[in-house]
Amino acid sequence: MNEGTYVNNVVVSAIRATLFDNPFGEHAFITTFERQSIASSDRRGDGRTGRWPDIMLVSKESDKLYELMYIECSRIFCNKQKEDDDNVKLWRETNDGMYWVQKSRKPEKGQFGIIGVQVAGQKLCLNILIRDKVEVHRYYKLRESMIPIRYTYEPSVLAEFIKTLLVLRNILIVNMSILRSTPLRRSSRILEDSSTLPMVTMTGILTPSFHVYYSKQLNQLPHSIKIDVWRRLTSRKHPLSIEQASSIHPEVEDLLNKAVGNYIKQKERQKMKPITSDCETSLRQENEELCISKQVLEKKIEELLELQEQYKSREVAMTRSLEESGEKVTQLSDSVALFKSIIPDTKKAIASAEKSIDMLENRCQNLEDIISVKDRKIIALVDQVLSKMKHNDVTIEPEIYPSTCEKKLWAKRRSESEHDLETRKKYTFRPAHSHSL
Repeated sequence: MNEGTYVNNVVVSAIRATLFDNPFGEHAFITTFERQSIASSDRRGDGRTGRWPDIMLVSKESDKLYELMYIECSRIFCNKQKEDDDNVKLWRETNDGMYWVQKSRKPEKGQFGIIGVQVAGQKLCLNILIRDKVEVHRYYKLRESMIPIRYTYEPSVLAEFIKTLLVLRNILIVNMSILRSTPLRRSSRILEDSSTLPMVTMTGILTPSFHVYYSKQLNQLPHSIKIDVWRRLTSRKHPLSIEQASSIHPEVEDLLNKAVGNYIKQKERQKMKPITSDCETSLRQENEELCISKQVLEKKIEELLELQEQYKSREVAMTRSLEESGEKVTQLSDSVALFKSIIPDTKKAIASAEKSIDMLENRCQNLEDIISVKDRKIIALVDQVLSKMKHNDVTIEPEIYPSTCEKKLWAKRRSESEHDLETRKKYTFRPAHSHSL
């Protein structure tokens, strides 16, 4: 993702969502492309080109454009040199913006500020430049958060990012309210350079050097009013000399007292100036919406935390199950290895047993042949004896069965002799083809 895509799809979208439905409507707009800063160009003068911020928030007041926010962006992957360069550039741009506002208006010191947002990779830094009561510009880093461009299981990342955007929204609304309620300057005064200490160099007018006797009045006045009083004393129709203006003089005291009184009244009028009803209603609605958003966000954070706990418990259970499965797999692997080691010996034993069985079968066959031969000899001898004797031996199968029952009996004995060795020993059987009924 290049810088342009990152800026348009992520940064600009986030800023637009932050400023959605703000109370100033079309008076404020965002530049979505690099555009020359009016404030920077005017401050450089002589037709010189000003700086080109990546994004600006511009507010239109009394037909004049004010740049209230500058944003400098990088790609998603940002190196240290780019980050440092953008930080310096942003500081200079905010100084230019403050100079431009001070040139035509005079907002309350310490209250109004120019915002600078730096996007360095996925890091978002919120900065602000404020002009303090002694005319010095102060540059503060308010917040820093990560831009959650990817899904994350850490709800704190999203919460910090939303908080940063809400702070940005509130500051911008306050700044635009202050800018709108601040009157235009009545005269164009030469403004001091914000990057240096306050100095005044006007043609024909020296630096004010009031007597220390007037320290009480001078401490109550800003530097610009001191210059104005000094100019009136030394440049009017009947001016005082530098020595008179620098000494204790009734006209000096009178003019300083009037300036102090007018300045105090002006400050009181600004403090007493109420906020318009529309702005007050909008701010109230904004606060209510922020409270609702905060509650919704807290609820979502709680839900995310619960989901995180569930995920952790499931993760622990799965880890245990995997460990148990691993142990079982190890046992099975050991058993398989053992069986594999036994297989060769088993094969050898089986081969040896098969050889023994073959030998026993051959031996049995030989014994059966021998027994068959002996049976035939015995039967032949018995037949010879029986031919001379009238008595029959009941343990020898007769050559001719006297009855069917006798035949079945000898068939049963023959069948039993195949499995019973004692029957085989007790009876002598004729070959199957030699007897008849």
